[in-house]
Amino acid sequence: MKFVPETGFNILIVGRWNPSIFSPPWIRKNIVDDQTEVALAMAISDPAAPPRLSFSTTLLFPNRQLLDFRATELTLEAFQATGEVASKIVGLLPHTPISAIGINFRFLEEINAEKVASVFQFNDAAKIPHNKYPLDVSTITRSFLMPDGDSLNLSLTLQGERAQADFNFHTETMDVPTIQKKISKENLALRFEEARNFMQTTYDLTLEE
Repeated sequence: MKFVPETGFNILIVGRWNPSIFSPPWIRKNIVDDQTEVALAMAISDPAAPPRLSFSTTLLFPNRQLLDFRATELTLEAFQATGEVASKIVGLLPHTPISAIGINFRFLEEINAEKVASVFQFNDAAKIPHNKYPLDVSTITRSFLMPDGDSLNLSLTLQGERAQADFNFHTETMDVPTIQKKISKENLALRFEEARNFMQTTYDLTLEE
């Protein structure tokens, strides 16, 4: 399976944020050094879309409901660096009300989608007149409770010969040290391995390096 560019890795921190805080001067002063380029981009076609701040290997999309951190490079190391940025921001703004965080991975498979096709054999398929309602997309969504109190929300989508898997490791917490632990290098690597092992052991799908 392959990663999806940009949204292949991302961290969402849900809370009541002030987007105006996150300016290039603030990022240079508090997150990176003065020599690091920080670019700000606005979506002209959609004024309601959050701005995009890009620096080092991180893309940050701040809005009032959440901070969306994405890795510009599809590597675990870049994702871990993005987690460090998120952790630093949370530590600098400890009084911001936070309600939850999400660690997300998205994978695509376009060659061996038949490996997961059997998962989408629904009981009502034979009763649906496919000449009248030709099937386009099938999606299965599940939520699993994890031993540490987190939840894993898994969505599998099959469209033609393309399979997509979305993993969301969700934590509800307002505690800053807990949030920083969840987005630490060690925990991000653990979650990545959990997602990869799930796809391999359940569907015999391996991840391309």
